[in-house]
Amino acid sequence: MSEGLSKVNNQHWGRIMTVPNCLSLARLCCAAVFFVFGLKNQWVLAFWFFVGGAATDLVDGTLARLLHQKSQLGSFLDPLADKVMMWLSVVVLMLKSYLPLWLLVLVFARDLLILYGLIRYKLRNIHIEYKPTVISKIATLLFIITVSIALLKPLALEGHGPFSLQGIEKVFPYFLYPAGLLVFMTLIQYYIIGLRILKTGTREPRDT
Repeated sequence: MSEGLSKVNNQHWGRIMTVPNCLSLARLCCAAVFFVFGLKNQWVLAFWFFVGGAATDLVDGTLARLLHQKSQLGSFLDPLADKVMMWLSVVVLMLKSYLPLWLLVLVFARDLLILYGLIRYKLRNIHIEYKPTVISKIATLLFIITVSIALLKPLALEGHGPFSLQGIEKVFPYFLYPAGLLVFMTLIQYYIIGLRILKTGTREPRDT
Protein backbone atom coordinates (compact mmCIF):
# COMPACT_ATOMS: atom_id res chain seq x y z
CA MET A 1 0.00 0.00 0.00
CA SER A 2 2.86 2.34 0.81
CA GLU A 3 4.25 1.75 -2.68
CA GLY A 4 0.88 2.68 -4.15
CA LEU A 5 0.72 5.89 -2.12
CA SER A 6 4.29 6.72 -3.12
CA LYS A 7 3.43 6.21 -6.78
CA VAL A 8 0.36 8.44 -6.47
CA ASN A 9 2.38 11.14 -4.69
CA ASN A 10 5.09 10.99 -7.36
CA GLN A 11 2.51 11.32 -10.11
CA HIS A 12 0.88 14.25 -8.31
CA TRP A 13 4.28 15.91 -7.78
CA GLY A 14 5.12 15.35 -11.43
CA ARG A 15 1.93 17.08 -12.51
CA ILE A 16 2.82 20.05 -10.30
CA MET A 17 6.54 20.38 -11.03
CA THR A 18 6.29 20.52 -14.80
CA VAL A 19 9.07 22.06 -16.88
CA PRO A 20 7.14 25.36 -17.41
CA ASN A 21 6.38 25.62 -13.67
CA CYS A 22 10.04 25.00 -12.82
CA LEU A 23 10.99 27.78 -15.24
CA SER A 24 8.52 30.14 -13.58
CA LEU A 25 10.04 29.31 -10.18
CA ALA A 26 13.49 29.89 -11.66
CA ARG A 27 12.33 33.32 -12.84
CA LEU A 28 11.22 34.17 -9.29
CA CYS A 29 14.65 33.18 -8.02
CA CYS A 30 16.38 35.21 -10.75
CA ALA A 31 14.26 38.25 -9.81
CA ALA A 32 15.24 37.98 -6.14
CA VAL A 33 18.95 37.50 -6.88
CA PHE A 34 18.87 40.35 -9.42
CA PHE A 35 17.37 42.62 -6.76
CA VAL A 36 20.06 41.74 -4.21
CA PHE A 37 22.93 42.23 -6.65
CA GLY A 38 21.39 45.51 -7.81
CA LEU A 39 21.23 46.82 -4.26
CA LYS A 40 24.89 45.88 -3.86
CA ASN A 41 25.77 47.64 -7.15
CA GLN A 42 27.07 44.38 -8.61
CA TRP A 43 25.52 45.18 -11.98
CA VAL A 44 27.29 42.64 -14.16
CA LEU A 45 25.90 39.77 -12.09
CA ALA A 46 22.54 41.54 -11.82
CA PHE A 47 22.43 41.91 -15.60
CA TRP A 48 22.95 38.20 -16.24
CA PHE A 49 20.29 37.17 -13.75
CA PHE A 50 17.91 39.63 -15.40
CA VAL A 51 18.71 38.09 -18.78
CA GLY A 52 18.21 34.61 -17.31
CA GLY A 53 14.81 35.57 -15.92
CA ALA A 54 13.77 37.12 -19.22
CA ALA A 55 14.87 33.98 -21.06
CA THR A 56 12.63 31.77 -18.91
CA ASP A 57 9.73 34.11 -19.67
CA LEU A 58 10.26 33.61 -23.38
CA VAL A 59 10.14 29.83 -23.28
CA ASP A 60 7.88 28.69 -20.41
CA GLY A 61 4.59 29.52 -22.13
CA THR A 62 5.74 27.98 -25.39
CA LEU A 63 6.87 24.80 -23.62
CA ALA A 64 3.56 24.56 -21.76
CA ARG A 65 1.73 24.49 -25.08
CA LEU A 66 4.17 22.18 -26.87
CA LEU A 67 4.42 19.70 -23.97
CA HIS A 68 0.71 19.98 -23.13
CA GLN A 69 1.65 20.91 -19.57
CA LYS A 70 -0.70 23.79 -18.93
CA SER A 71 -1.89 23.73 -15.32
CA GLN A 72 -3.80 25.81 -12.80
CA LEU A 73 -0.60 26.33 -10.83
CA GLY A 74 1.19 27.44 -13.98
CA SER A 75 -1.53 29.96 -14.79
CA PHE A 76 -0.81 31.46 -11.35
CA LEU A 77 2.98 31.12 -11.24
CA ASP A 78 3.72 32.54 -14.70
CA PRO A 79 2.06 35.96 -14.24
CA LEU A 80 3.26 36.10 -10.62
CA ALA A 81 6.86 35.60 -11.72
CA ASP A 82 6.39 38.27 -14.41
CA LYS A 83 5.02 40.77 -11.89
CA VAL A 84 7.72 40.08 -9.29
CA MET A 85 10.42 40.45 -11.93
CA MET A 86 8.87 43.71 -13.09
CA TRP A 87 8.37 45.15 -9.60
CA LEU A 88 11.81 44.28 -8.25
CA SER A 89 13.61 45.54 -11.35
CA VAL A 90 11.77 48.87 -11.29
CA VAL A 91 12.26 49.29 -7.53
CA VAL A 92 16.01 48.64 -7.53
CA LEU A 93 16.63 50.78 -10.64
CA MET A 94 14.54 53.58 -9.16
CA LEU A 95 16.41 53.38 -5.86
CA LYS A 96 19.67 53.74 -7.79
CA SER A 97 18.23 56.68 -9.81
CA TYR A 98 18.29 54.84 -13.16
CA LEU A 99 14.49 54.95 -13.49
CA PRO A 100 12.10 57.74 -12.41
CA LEU A 101 9.74 57.39 -9.46
CA TRP A 102 6.66 58.17 -11.58
CA LEU A 103 7.13 54.98 -13.61
CA LEU A 104 7.18 52.93 -10.41
CA VAL A 105 3.98 54.67 -9.23
CA LEU A 106 2.22 53.93 -12.55
CA VAL A 107 3.20 50.27 -12.54
CA PHE A 108 2.14 49.72 -8.93
CA ALA A 109 -1.09 51.67 -9.40
CA ARG A 110 -2.07 49.53 -12.38
CA ASP A 111 -1.26 46.24 -10.67
CA LEU A 112 -2.96 47.25 -7.42
CA LEU A 113 -6.05 48.17 -9.44
CA ILE A 114 -6.03 44.72 -11.05
CA LEU A 115 -5.57 43.05 -7.65
CA TYR A 116 -8.39 45.10 -6.14
CA GLY A 117 -10.65 44.15 -9.03
CA LEU A 118 -9.88 40.44 -8.66
CA ILE A 119 -10.69 40.62 -4.92
CA ARG A 120 -14.00 42.36 -5.67
CA TYR A 121 -14.88 39.68 -8.23
CA LYS A 122 -14.06 36.96 -5.71
CA LEU A 123 -16.25 38.55 -3.05
CA ARG A 124 -19.13 38.83 -5.53
CA ASN A 125 -18.57 35.28 -6.87
CA ILE A 126 -17.78 36.59 -10.35
CA HIS A 127 -15.52 34.13 -12.14
CA ILE A 128 -13.32 35.56 -14.88
CA GLU A 129 -10.35 34.32 -16.85
CA TYR A 130 -7.68 37.00 -16.60
CA LYS A 131 -6.28 37.74 -20.05
CA PRO A 132 -3.97 40.67 -20.87
CA THR A 133 -5.31 43.11 -23.42
CA VAL A 134 -3.48 43.88 -26.66
CA ILE A 135 -2.39 47.28 -25.34
CA SER A 136 -1.17 45.63 -22.14
CA LYS A 137 0.96 43.16 -24.10
CA ILE A 138 2.55 46.00 -26.09
CA ALA A 139 3.06 48.01 -22.88
CA THR A 140 4.77 45.04 -21.21
CA LEU A 141 7.12 44.53 -24.16
CA LEU A 142 8.05 48.22 -24.29
CA PHE A 143 8.43 48.27 -20.52
CA ILE A 144 10.88 45.34 -20.60
CA ILE A 145 12.90 47.13 -23.29
CA THR A 146 12.91 50.30 -21.16
CA VAL A 147 14.11 48.43 -18.06
CA SER A 148 16.77 46.66 -20.13
CA ILE A 149 18.09 49.99 -21.44
CA ALA A 150 18.06 51.44 -17.92
CA LEU A 151 20.06 48.44 -16.77
CA LEU A 152 22.75 49.32 -19.32
CA LYS A 153 23.41 52.64 -17.56
CA PRO A 154 25.38 51.28 -14.59
CA LEU A 155 27.17 48.86 -16.89
CA ALA A 156 28.25 51.77 -19.09
CA LEU A 157 29.37 53.74 -16.02
CA GLU A 158 31.57 50.79 -15.01
CA GLY A 159 32.98 50.50 -18.52
CA HIS A 160 31.26 47.20 -19.39
CA GLY A 161 29.84 46.57 -22.84
CA PRO A 162 30.02 48.50 -26.10
CA PHE A 163 27.54 51.22 -25.10
CA SER A 164 28.40 54.68 -23.82
CA LEU A 165 26.36 56.37 -21.10
CA GLN A 166 25.88 59.39 -23.36
CA GLY A 167 24.42 57.24 -26.12
CA ILE A 168 22.11 55.40 -23.70
CA GLU A 169 20.84 58.67 -22.18
CA LYS A 170 20.12 59.98 -25.66
CA VAL A 171 18.02 56.96 -26.67
CA PHE A 172 16.40 56.25 -23.31
CA PRO A 173 13.57 58.89 -23.38
CA TYR A 174 12.27 57.48 -26.69
CA PHE A 175 11.39 54.27 -24.82
CA LEU A 176 10.70 55.60 -21.30
CA TYR A 177 7.87 58.01 -22.11
CA PRO A 178 5.97 55.75 -24.56
CA ALA A 179 6.26 52.93 -22.01
CA GLY A 180 4.87 55.17 -19.27
CA LEU A 181 2.04 56.34 -21.53
CA LEU A 182 1.05 52.78 -22.41
CA VAL A 183 1.13 51.70 -18.76
CA PHE A 184 -1.18 54.62 -17.95
CA MET A 185 -3.47 53.65 -20.85
CA THR A 186 -3.69 50.08 -19.57
CA LEU A 187 -4.54 51.40 -16.09
CA ILE A 188 -7.49 53.33 -17.54
CA GLN A 189 -8.47 50.41 -19.79
CA TYR A 190 -8.52 47.89 -16.94
CA TYR A 191 -10.53 50.33 -14.83
CA ILE A 192 -13.18 50.58 -17.57
CA ILE A 193 -13.19 46.81 -18.10
CA GLY A 194 -13.48 46.27 -14.34
CA LEU A 195 -16.50 48.56 -14.06
CA ARG A 196 -18.15 46.73 -16.98
CA ILE A 197 -17.57 43.35 -15.33
CA LEU A 198 -18.99 44.53 -12.00
CA LYS A 199 -22.11 45.83 -13.75
CA THR A 200 -22.75 42.81 -15.97
CA GLY A 201 -21.12 40.03 -13.93
CA THR A 202 -19.28 38.72 -17.01
CA ARG A 203 -16.32 39.57 -19.16
CA GLU A 204 -16.48 39.90 -22.89
CA PRO A 205 -14.71 36.88 -24.43
CA ARG A 206 -12.62 38.92 -26.82
CA ASP A 207 -9.37 40.75 -26.12
CA THR A 208 -9.63 44.53 -26.27
